[in-house]
Amino acid sequence: MSRSSRTPFWPGVLRFFSLLEGHVTLASISIIIAIGGWIPFVVATQTGQATSVVEGMPMTVGIIQQIGMIGLIVSVVVFNALLPPRPIHVPRERCVTMWLQWLLYPLTLLVFNSSTALYSQWCLLTGRYRERFDVTEKRAGGASR
Repeated sequence: MSRSSRTPFWPGVLRFFSLLEGHVTLASISIIIAIGGWIPFVVATQTGQATSVVEGMPMTVGIIQQIGMIGLIVSVVVFNALLPPRPIHVPRERCVTMWLQWLLYPLTLLVFNSSTALYSQWCLLTGRYRERFDVTEKRAGGASR
């Protein structure tokens, strides 16, 4: 490979850090927001080294969580507005279960999104790559052989 065909150093470094930040954010931001913002406050108050920055951290985390909750509420309202009218044969109780799913959304996001992303990154870090990938045959739904 000739030297002229290589990626320039600084654009390559910037792309690398952008990709790294995107993957780390996907895996860990919900955990950091849910739990990590309180850890410095708890540790600092138990060691007696609380500063104004550390004491203000739970308030900052709370504001971030409130902004996220406002986004979730907006999503629920938009979701509800986009739904077609309820068919007559569908009972009203089914609408209640749809609303209960939205209450579980933060927990679902934390468990499924973060855990799978962290597991995938751990496998990459430890070199446990997938040995094979099974590709399924694609054909039209109505086609028969």
